[in-house]
Amino acid sequence: MNLIKRVALIFSTLLGIAMLFCLDSAGQTSGSQIQYFPQFVDGAGYSSAWRFTGLNVGSSVITIELFDQNGNPLNVATDQGTSSIFRFVLQNSSSASLQTLNSGNVKVGWVRVTATQPIGATETYKLAGAGGAVISETDVLASTPVTAATLLTPDSRNTAVALANVNSSPTAFNFKLLDNNGNTMATGTRTLAPSGQMALYVNQIPGLENANVLNGSLEVSSSAPFSLVTLVYDGTSFATAPVLPGRSTVTDYRTLLINQLAALQLQLTAAVNQFLQPTSDEIAPYATFLSQPQTGMVVLTPRGEYLGDPGTYYSFALLTHQYGYGSDIELEQGRFYVGFAGYDYGFYTALGDVPIDGVTTSTPAVQYLATYVPPTVEATIRAEQQRAGTGFYVGPYYYSESTGVQLNATYVLRSICYGTSDVLVALRVVKSISDGSVIIIWKQLASFTPPPDH
Repeated sequence: MNLIKRVALIFSTLLGIAMLFCLDSAGQTSGSQIQYFPQFVDGAGYSSAWRFTGLNVGSSVITIELFDQNGNPLNVATDQGTSSIFRFVLQNSSSASLQTLNSGNVKVGWVRVTATQPIGATETYKLAGAGGAVISETDVLASTPVTAATLLTPDSRNTAVALANVNSSPTAFNFKLLDNNGNTMATGTRTLAPSGQMALYVNQIPGLENANVLNGSLEVSSSAPFSLVTLVYDGTSFATAPVLPGRSTVTDYRTLLINQLAALQLQLTAAVNQFLQPTSDEIAPYATFLSQPQTGMVVLTPRGEYLGDPGTYYSFALLTHQYGYGSDIELEQGRFYVGFAGYDYGFYTALGDVPIDGVTTSTPAVQYLATYVPPTVEATIRAEQQRAGTGFYVGPYYYSESTGVQLNATYVLRSICYGTSDVLVALRVVKSISDGSVIIIWKQLASFTPPPDH
């Protein structure tokens, strides 16, 4: 059974489960696992670390994705290179770790960890002073998505809340602050973008700014699942605080359905993301290559084959399949394409069956792409788009906006997305699938300042 048909089967199964009111609120598919850490911070003395260990017999492929507060992939310098996505393969009960390097300005966001089998995962927040001396350090477990939670609030001025919207649509979150007698002192609402995050002290939450409460509690609720962690900061050190279940309320039938369908949508999105990840058997032959920075392995599905075109596009700059965010490559009718909107365009050149490791900006066929300067005048841009569509030679080398897909062939792509990104990438087709999908490995050869959008 191919990738997307398996996803369709999962959707059908999940829908049946939803109708029986038996959804798994953690958003986890059988045999796989998704965990959320709703807060990480790096820079200005702060660092974050994650540790993983296998819990089952057999290998587990772990994908760690870092997002900023607006829901965009966030590149962070770590002991495993600089990227927004990192991957490990755990064998049986082996362990692995990922540590940010406390470099540059403060970066704040959240993390999603996907594993092909259940694993153990923890996160450590650390604040260090001059010379690296540790000032404060605390550990947290992954946060299970919920639609309601209660937080103890010793002091609304030093109790902080980090909340991640793990949904693919904007989501509103409701806050109610109560004093130690259970009286409502203030209410507020905050809407977060898809995959967005907030990290605020309780008295900074919109609507709660003027309410100072000691030994109270905070209720957080939403119509869709979210991930939450609480930190208490006394001015010198910080510690995590427990997240308690949401207080019981009378829920009508339709509200219950809305909550369950939201959980279903979360599970379906997670299932699609999971099945668009290469398997451990597909990764294993290229583990050494993929351990290098600015490399990856991607599943591409042919345009028009499946509803919504999941996996048809990919951005090497932003590391996402989602169309509309500076996509660099498309698979359609056995060909790769580049340039999909506005002024965006690019060129492929086919190198044949040559090892991707040996391809550099000095490779003769690559030199033109590495030194090409995109125009900024509209008439010239349109002329270059037409030239890319027709195809052209520079010496013995052919360049075009599309190229035929061949198994075990290596290509080089220069993709120019005006105002977004400009990348030079080598890619190699390492597997073809009966439905027309392919798996590629890739490495970034260079990146350039994107020309301004008009």
